[in-house]
Amino acid sequence: MTRTLRHAAWTIGADREDPAPSARFILCRDCETQSEPSTSQAPTDRWALKHTGETGHRAYRELVIANLRTYPAAGNPLEQSEEDW
Repeated sequence: MTRTLRHAAWTIGADREDPAPSARFILCRDCETQSEPSTSQAPTDRWALKHTGETGHRAYRELVIANLRTYPAAGNPLEQSEEDW
């Protein structure tokens, strides 16, 4: 069944149906090398600190990959039927 609700409230968050852990990595903005992906922040932070010590590079970008899903918010007519999804 397909329904279009243009003026209904929705939320977005972690996918409860496919709760795969988030993967994160850090990319050096100076040379574009990157850390290995990790499900926790500490290993990628250590990589960036080590990379700074070895290269002097100080500009990084953290990228996080996570499964997300939208859900009906309070007051959305589909809120009660969410278990049917």
